[in-house]
Amino acid sequence: MGAGAIDAGVNTYVATRYSTRMVNWLHACYGIGATSGPVIMTNVLAAGLPWQWGYGIVGMGQLGLALCLGLTRTWWPAATAAHDMLADIPVRTVSSRSTLRLPVVWLSIAVFFLYTGIEAATGTWTYSLFTEARAIPASTAGMWVSMYWGSLTVGRLVCGAVVSFMSVYLLLRLCIIGVALGATLIWLNMASMLSFVGLALIGLALAPIFPSLIATTPERLGNAHTANGVGLQIAAAVLGQSLLPGMLGMLARHLGLEVIAPALLAAALVLLVLYEIFMASVLREHACGGIGG
Repeated sequence: MGAGAIDAGVNTYVATRYSTRMVNWLHACYGIGATSGPVIMTNVLAAGLPWQWGYGIVGMGQLGLALCLGLTRTWWPAATAAHDMLADIPVRTVSSRSTLRLPVVWLSIAVFFLYTGIEAATGTWTYSLFTEARAIPASTAGMWVSMYWGSLTVGRLVCGAVVSFMSVYLLLRLCIIGVALGATLIWLNMASMLSFVGLALIGLALAPIFPSLIATTPERLGNAHTANGVGLQIAAAVLGQSLLPGMLGMLARHLGLEVIAPALLAAALVLLVLYEIFMASVLREHACGGIGG
């Protein structure tokens, strides 16, 4: 509940005040945290400590975050005054029910659900695939899972600059195709290194999708629906990262761990189709004069 509130609040704040570049850099910091997670737990277990120590370390980090937010609480109003791009635009508030009546919102929910499901399932299950199904040493598999999250971070840092020179929507289309190519490399299993490269490619290709879609929410939905839209998208994202890895685990239990890669490929292809339908709907809305607000 706490993480969901932070996600929705911070993403709405940044999406309505800063550029797509800034939102990508914001989410690059998420990648740094995600990269550190496997490293922390691997080192805790390698040192012979109980696994609870890993959660304790992360908990201390959360307390540090709360302290930092408390100490900087007076900075946020100043940032609003300096950077609020919507300050001179009167924005009426609308209900969540009104936002849910927009067809493009439901398409956004589907895209966010599937995207975060792919991201979480890749980070969760490739370690088991490599170690249990392909007999890759645990230390090597753990390193490459960290590389996956590291690629996500690097991709967001790079794409924060690239979006200034390329259409966001073209970039995202190419990235989803990249996710499919990475899943294909893991599935083919021609060599361990190619599978590792495929894993890193998935991380790199996934990188700009979430932050760029968050950043373009005001453009798609209008200012009045932005806060509701971001909240709904974040909620769909959390459901996706919770449910899809579990569904994939059930599938692996019945069909074996080698089903992981083709399942990721299928999910990436469905995401590509959904994204194309989504974009066609957005363009149709703009052609009809926009959503308003």
